[in-house]
Amino acid sequence: HAGHGRIRNEAKTKEIRMEPKVSIADCMSNPVGHDADRCVSKEVYEAYDIRYACDTATGKLKRLYYPYRTHDGAVTGVKVRLKDSKDFFVVGKLGGLFGKHLFAKFPKGALFITEGEEDALALKTILSGTPLAGHDVASLPNGADMSGKIDKDTMADLETFQKYKQIVICLDTDTPGKATAKRLAEWLVGFTPNVKV
Repeated sequence: HAGHGRIRNEAKTKEIRMEPKVSIADCMSNPVGHDADRCVSKEVYEAYDIRYACDTATGKLKRLYYPYRTHDGAVTGVKVRLKDSKDFFVVGKLGGLFGKHLFAKFPKGALFITEGEEDALALKTILSGTPLAGHDVASLPNGADMSGKIDKDTMADLETFQKYKQIVICLDTDTPGKATAKRLAEWLVGFTPNVKV
């Protein structure tokens, strides 16, 4: 996950090969777009600047690229995910919440935190066109942990969390999601007046 290439074991051939190194520029050179099967609105995937790549032989979607940005919009890293898979690798450094470049300097609404990038895109799509559309939606950079440990990338965004009067934690209902939601809420309650799970 450190952006130094990825070893993949091909189940059919038992061949282990190293994927070539890619740069942030390589990832961001792909067109803006998303997996149509997931029904994320065009406005949402364009705002989060999601990129995609298709298989040259079949024309089918092959990879999705989720850029992680600073508040000023500079790309620090890209999470690359294979279509229909939980398999991913990281190019560069994630450096905090996914989607934080969309936040206002002085936010007026709540912050919704999800466990993954696709969850953030789906929730933002659901909120669009409703009275809740003004709320910000972000994802934890490294998902949930079985022990509920909050990773350093998330903790590095403390200043971001402190800007919100309300934070809503929307993680998965599996064991890691519940453990991380509980620990995250306990940590955030010291900085934010209203934290909900």
